[in-house]
Amino acid sequence: MNEIIFFFHILLAWEPLIEPVLDDNGNVVCPWCITCSTYNCEDEEENDEDSRFLLDDPKSFSDNNKQQKQEEKLSLDAKQVIFIRAEHLLNLTVTKSMLDITQRLSGILDQAYNQKSHGNSDEDKAFLSILNMTGEVVDIDHIIGVQFLEDSDLTTPVHLEHKDSVPLTVPKERLSATRIPAISDQIANRKQEFSIKMSNLEKTVDINQTWRRIFDIGPSPITDWPIQLLCDSHLYKDRRRIVLSSIIKVLNRAIMPIIILEIDSVELGTFREVSRIEPDGELYLPLSLLYARITPRLFITIDDAKLNTHGHDCIAFNWTSESAADRRLKLNNGRDAYFVFYKESKEACLENTDEPNGTALHIYFKLALQLINLLSLDVECWIDDVEQVKLEPNNLYHSVSGNKRSMLTFVIPYYKDAKWISEPMDLNLKTNTKLKDYVLIFHSTSSQESLRLMLRVDIYRESYRASLYSVFWVLNCTDLKFEFQIENEKTLIEAIEPPFFVCPKNLDSKKKKGHIRLFSNEQNEKSSDWSEGFSLDTIKITEMVNCKVANDRTYTISVDIATSSFGMTKIITLAPSTMVINKSTIEVEVTEVETTRGEEEEEQWKLIKPEGIIPFWPRNIEQGLMRVRYTHNHLAISTFVFKEKQRTLLHMDDRERPALQTDVVISDNNGCRIVFGDYKIGDSPILLVNCLKNRQITFCQSEDIRIQVLSPRHYVYYTWMDQLKPRSLVISSDGPAATIELNPLYGKLETNDQQTVYYATFHDGPQMVLIFAEDIDIIDVATHMPSLAEKMSQHIQIGIRDIGISVIDDIARSDLFYITINKSKEVWTETRNANIIPLSRNLDHHIDEHYKKYIKNLEENPNDEELAKKKYRIDDKRNVSFDENTAELSDHLDHRVTLQRQSFDGLWVSFAWSATNQALHLRINRFQIDYAEEFTLYPVVLNPIISKALGTDLRTFHFNQ
Repeated sequence: MNEIIFFFHILLAWEPLIEPVLDDNGNVVCPWCITCSTYNCEDEEENDEDSRFLLDDPKSFSDNNKQQKQEEKLSLDAKQVIFIRAEHLLNLTVTKSMLDITQRLSGILDQAYNQKSHGNSDEDKAFLSILNMTGEVVDIDHIIGVQFLEDSDLTTPVHLEHKDSVPLTVPKERLSATRIPAISDQIANRKQEFSIKMSNLEKTVDINQTWRRIFDIGPSPITDWPIQLLCDSHLYKDRRRIVLSSIIKVLNRAIMPIIILEIDSVELGTFREVSRIEPDGELYLPLSLLYARITPRLFITIDDAKLNTHGHDCIAFNWTSESAADRRLKLNNGRDAYFVFYKESKEACLENTDEPNGTALHIYFKLALQLINLLSLDVECWIDDVEQVKLEPNNLYHSVSGNKRSMLTFVIPYYKDAKWISEPMDLNLKTNTKLKDYVLIFHSTSSQESLRLMLRVDIYRESYRASLYSVFWVLNCTDLKFEFQIENEKTLIEAIEPPFFVCPKNLDSKKKKGHIRLFSNEQNEKSSDWSEGFSLDTIKITEMVNCKVANDRTYTISVDIATSSFGMTKIITLAPSTMVINKSTIEVEVTEVETTRGEEEEEQWKLIKPEGIIPFWPRNIEQGLMRVRYTHNHLAISTFVFKEKQRTLLHMDDRERPALQTDVVISDNNGCRIVFGDYKIGDSPILLVNCLKNRQITFCQSEDIRIQVLSPRHYVYYTWMDQLKPRSLVISSDGPAATIELNPLYGKLETNDQQTVYYATFHDGPQMVLIFAEDIDIIDVATHMPSLAEKMSQHIQIGIRDIGISVIDDIARSDLFYITINKSKEVWTETRNANIIPLSRNLDHHIDEHYKKYIKNLEENPNDEELAKKKYRIDDKRNVSFDENTAELSDHLDHRVTLQRQSFDGLWVSFAWSATNQALHLRINRFQIDYAEEFTLYPVVLNPIISKALGTDLRTFHFNQ
């Protein structure tokens, strides 16, 4: 398969989906291909079971061992395996157009499913349209490569009035797919064009090159500025639209409508309105208005402008000589409104060439001053003692009376039980650069305290934007008071919900470290120790720090540091490392089980109301035992381990609520979260079903003496009576007892009367079921598994070495993301049951160290045949020898295991099946997402890291499976 392409109706061109394999010079090496092969398992010699103990590594806690044990539970007995492999990099291109097409197809299918008729308008049928925004009549003629709609009665030339458009489509022969490698080749081989007639002048427009093209129409009264026509393309209702206009677009970024005035009327004092632009609207200036006079001026006014004998007061902007300008407009209320004109040049190409020698202009009309409150509470601002405004958090305020010389005074109505007023800030004296941060001092009206905040004043398109923010927010989510320290500056953090604002004096210092310690009224340096330092110069991180107090108790605090959405504030959240959450509908109480507590000491129970959250400070985290009870029934009590991740159902001695759902979630960053919930069907560890006609089943938890009886033809949902004892069942039926683990299995119970009782455990959705029956067919039907453990002999494996997915915006012609799924590094593996299994990390490390020595010796002595016989000692019992990428483990008793050094595919899928069984295994190896833009602050979006909790190694651990 060389490549897959698709036709994109907006670009009117074929685009790639799967690209061929290229070398470094961009030449096609070969088509992207896949190979299929069959593997006969009976002909292949695997390592002897008696020798496989050489691979054991008791010192290594390996997730690979877990994976191997899980795979052994599957009844895989593949006689023949089909391999489908792709050795080369699979290059996929996902474009914005492709996503739009997918979305549109989904909408069409949805309409067809709901029997809705599709739109029959010309815009729905057309692939593109031509819109006239010049203010003049334009003739469209000599259309090539595109055509009118089949049911259209239009003929050339087409006379387009101002704001009129003509729909066009693509001929059927254009849609035939041929081998066209690039869009540029399509432009040269298949022309698509039309001509424009204006003022007795005709210009030819290439449809494939209509992204900001400028055509000279004729001379104008303005020196060095001939009359020019701009041809540009946009998307309109999922269709490409070619817009014919002047080279100037006016964009209104003020909060009120603006009025464009005719130049002649202004000079005559009549002030005639040409057009109106709503807030956030835009307008292409008509050609007649643009080139009316030798002096190219743009006149603008607003509805609230001061009225005089001739009309509204207005302001002007010379678009040829001025790049930016500040203007003042008199209002009806006697105040002044301050505005800014900003001209932005857009690079454009001349005619149908690729020479970027032309210029299109965007003229922005804005208010001179904008204010943003980036705090978490309301703030008031006085502007020149004339305008008082209320700034809500994260809201942008456009000031009409504010300007670049305004005096700003901020007021915080309520923070830390007081009102705060800032020192005045003179924008005219402070702002002389594009971006500057200033310290703003606030004073309390009820004490001598002061507060430091920051005011960032930046210039965006010549208007001032003042942002009030704090360098750090500190949120205390515990029930304790803390002192927060940065470079010997201390701030008291109360145990309340609102954030505390912290701004250190030395803002330029790098590698700032933060410290916390518990605070008490008798605070001194000996009562509590400062925690270890945590970095504040980070984008996002969560750390656990320890705060020791005088009685040798240690409080573990989770410190989460995140960058705010606007990027100027770091949010520091202090939370307990262990939290208890009650999602049940009943009140519960919890306490820690302490074996060191004296007999006279009472347990300290903490109440948690429904939907409540409390911090939990364990004294003995190594033991990690917790008791929980109902508030209304103190006899309903249960003990469980909270230091291990688990989901279980606690047995409670209460008739109405006999069980309490418990979920213990532990992660590297967020510590421990213990969540209680109401019991629901499916929460119990096991459902026991007795299908016997006349025989009862007795059962109990291992090492527990509380025996229970399950009557014939009855079932019961069961949970563990004691969470600290082994989680297995001891069952019997008038005979010897048997111990059953909660794993899918099948077996028989012995009885005294020689009657056979079959049992099986299986999953019914999330519920584990243990079923007993006299008829083996019942077992087969209930479990969907043959009692003889039918082997899955059919096996297929699909592997793709590397996958690269380019996500691009083909409209703007820019790269967005690059997603990669790569193969792993080379590791030592064993082939077993047609599966490649990696060794434990420690054993792989030892073998790889000796392999490096072998390679070095081989490079120094390439003709030495004794190297293949040389054995390297791993430990007292094992040796290893090498032959290129093959290794052989052996011991003194001549046990041997053969290993291969190879890498895992980036994407690997294994599927095995039989008449009644199926098994699917999907594995993604190394996964990463990167920004593909040339300039970006954070180039890596997603990159797997080593897990501290699991101790995984990226060399052998898969991203997900």
